[in-house]
Amino acid sequence: MSVKLVQRWILAKLRNRQFFSVSELNQAIRPLLNELNNRKIRLLGKSRRELYDELDLPALKPLPLEKYRYHEFKLCRVNIDYHIQLEKCYYSVPYQLARKEVEVRYSDYTVKIFHQNKRVAIHNRLHHSGAYSTQKEHMASAHRAYADWTPSRLVSWSKHFGINTQILIETILNKKPHPEMGFRSCIGILNTAKAYDNEIVEAVSEKVLSLNAYQVKTFRSILKNKTYNKQKPALAVTPQTNHENVRGEDYYRIGGSHA
Repeated sequence: MSVKLVQRWILAKLRNRQFFSVSELNQAIRPLLNELNNRKIRLLGKSRRELYDELDLPALKPLPLEKYRYHEFKLCRVNIDYHIQLEKCYYSVPYQLARKEVEVRYSDYTVKIFHQNKRVAIHNRLHHSGAYSTQKEHMASAHRAYADWTPSRLVSWSKHFGINTQILIETILNKKPHPEMGFRSCIGILNTAKAYDNEIVEAVSEKVLSLNAYQVKTFRSILKNKTYNKQKPALAVTPQTNHENVRGEDYYRIGGSHA
């Protein structure tokens, strides 16, 4: 209602004037707006400016330092490597929250992680698939975040399949700046391998090592498409030249007996 009143009053005042720019129009509106705000309201005995100073101004708070950004919310389960997965990227939380459920509030610029309504981590948003954001203070000391999963246990499990699988697991763990960051891939590979014969698992592991591609999806893709099979080169079969149906090179010579 107030906006409608202001609009009608100012338009009525300016209805006979012509303007050639927005700046010129704004210069004409400003004094009229001040005049309207300072006019006494008959029923209240006060102007709009006085009511603003008395009622609204004391309740106002400073504008936020950062401009408003749209956020989305999502519940995530923390993996044993104390990272959550969000849009194919990974963000660390304090290692004590492994396997716990957390709330993620994220925008195009930041990722804020909460546990029981308390913020436990904040990261810059990543946009490259497979990227990691790991904060050192989230890591466990001596690389032992969990009593039930350790690098040595994973390597020991891999030995049951064979030397290629063991080398694959050791390679994944050694390539990470912190061993727990490789736990997700190692456990995914070994859990997948349980359903197959050791010979097949070894062949797949050898193929993965040759490709230098250590993701779980690569391991499963090779299994699914059976590209681990080693194709033996086909041997060319040369027919016997003394067969009765083979004429031989002499048959085509000029002046030969059959020419």
